[in-house]
Amino acid sequence: TQVILNNTEQAKKAFSKALELTTNDATIYYNYGNLLLDLKEYKTAINYYEESIKTDKTLALAYFNLGIAHSKLNHFNDALKAYDNFLTINHDDSEAYYHKGTLLYENDMHEIAIENYYKVIELNPNHSAAMVNLAISLDKTGKSNESLEAYEKAISIRPEDSTLLDNCGNTYLSMKNYDKALEFFNKANKLNPLDAYPYYNRACTYARMNDAQK
Repeated sequence: TQVILNNTEQAKKAFSKALELTTNDATIYYNYGNLLLDLKEYKTAINYYEESIKTDKTLALAYFNLGIAHSKLNHFNDALKAYDNFLTINHDDSEAYYHKGTLLYENDMHEIAIENYYKVIELNPNHSAAMVNLAISLDKTGKSNESLEAYEKAISIRPEDSTLLDNCGNTYLSMKNYDKALEFFNKANKLNPLDAYPYYNRACTYARMNDAQK
């Protein structure tokens, strides 16, 4: 709205004035970058994060948010480097491993993504988003049993998530465990009767059961 727009412009002007008066405060560059990141002005945000890092190479969060900005622009190598630089300073940050894992996951680098998701879960066992992506990556790399373990842990954290149940059913389907597949598709249907995909996957399961009996 207009009020938010006015506040944003005022914030930009105030940041610019602060940087006119001092050019050696990494925090000002960093926070200006954060404002621009929130505004989805990713290219300009990158410039301010880089200035922040030039001023203070130990400001870990500048690397982290630089990684996010680069990933939004599909700058894979730059994003990966930024996350790695952050993790050099903060070795045990689960969110950094999650973002790095997701960057790899989105670029079909599932084997390396798996390593990062396992690290997330080691640091934060209830990180359900990491557990879900771990399950998908394991499934894509042919590790069906490990994938099912990850799905079931994720479901224990998010039992009302019908998509998780549907995905788990699909893994059972790929293993030709039709009874378990139907069990999970039925659970997904009960939770979300308006989602077409569990019905479709049930249909596929019954069709495959027919083929297997021929």
